[in-house]
Amino acid sequence: MLYGTLVVTLWEMLWRLTNCHFFIITITAKQNCLPMLLLKLVMLVMNECLVRCVQDINESMVKCRDSMRCQICADADVDTAFVPCGHVVCCGSCAPRLDLCPLCKLVITHRLKVFLPCQRQQ
Repeated sequence: MLYGTLVVTLWEMLWRLTNCHFFIITITAKQNCLPMLLLKLVMLVMNECLVRCVQDINESMVKCRDSMRCQICADADVDTAFVPCGHVVCCGSCAPRLDLCPLCKLVITHRLKVFLPCQRQQ
């Protein structure tokens, strides 16, 4: 019974650390199979978490890339800040056509060209 308790304890520890959900493994192995069960369990945890991490990174990259596009034309990168609100949501070509900030609806009194460190060279 010691081996079964060890596997269940390891399972609970890995689940808490990774917050990954797995199907339940029924433990019917004998003592000499325990290392293989533990190895398979750890490999399942690592594989599932790696897949989730890659998916999360890809989603974050898409959101970041989309947030840098002009919200008006969607063709150019954002490069203009509105005064007084400070929102940066459009490119230099679209900014002069706006009287109100598209996000907060404040009246735009000035427009400032901003230089973001991640802007692409055109």
